[in-house]
Amino acid sequence: MRVSTPLSLVENRVGILGAINLLLDAGFDALDMPFHQKGSELYKEGQLNIELLRECRKVVEARGAVWNQAHALFPVIRQTGAPEDEEYNRITPKLIEENIRMCEVVGIPQIVVHPIAFAGVSPEEQLARNITYFRPFVHVAKECGVRVLVENMWGHHRDLKGRIVENVCSNGTELAHYSDVFAREFDAPDNVGVLVDVGHTGLVGLNADDMIRESAVSVFTAFICTIMIFITIPTSFPSSRR
Repeated sequence: MRVSTPLSLVENRVGILGAINLLLDAGFDALDMPFHQKGSELYKEGQLNIELLRECRKVVEARGAVWNQAHALFPVIRQTGAPEDEEYNRITPKLIEENIRMCEVVGIPQIVVHPIAFAGVSPEEQLARNITYFRPFVHVAKECGVRVLVENMWGHHRDLKGRIVENVCSNGTELAHYSDVFAREFDAPDNVGVLVDVGHTGLVGLNADDMIRESAVSVFTAFICTIMIFITIPTSFPSSRR
């Protein structure tokens, strides 16, 4: 079992390279790349800094550590109704594709792309829209030899003063279903998986053990994380894709 943690919060204090060394000094043997943090120094004038990413790879390899996964840019889309949403939603898919390509550069085997909770649609329409949205991401992942991970999410109830509620892929059954449908729809059983965020599971009042068991039957590896620490556990669960 490898224990990893995201760089994002530590990077805010000591920079990306400082965060890598600090966390590895603390005993972590794997890391999570924060592509989702647009304010990160990984981005230079709105584009990923390839030279810095290559330096990150050198430091991690020199320390004998590995990357568990990355998190792609988030939110994937904005639905606030603000005028700037249209421009954000236009450019973000290309940035996420670039996040996936950079995983190959850095040596990161998988990347989380968060499923989208489209407002005011049926579960069937929600899945159909996510299939459309994820298709180019998985296509790029196949080209790069990277796995796209679907993560369990949570949301705020608009009519209950922002109360936290279940959202897209919040439970293990739906999370596994999305992963399986993507794998079949995109003919990509080796390039789609699941990341189970135990922190998200607890936020919506579900049992983390059940979540893992329900979702793990459809993936090769279960990715378990709290809000701050990610744990990768190789599994021998049967896969519905084989």
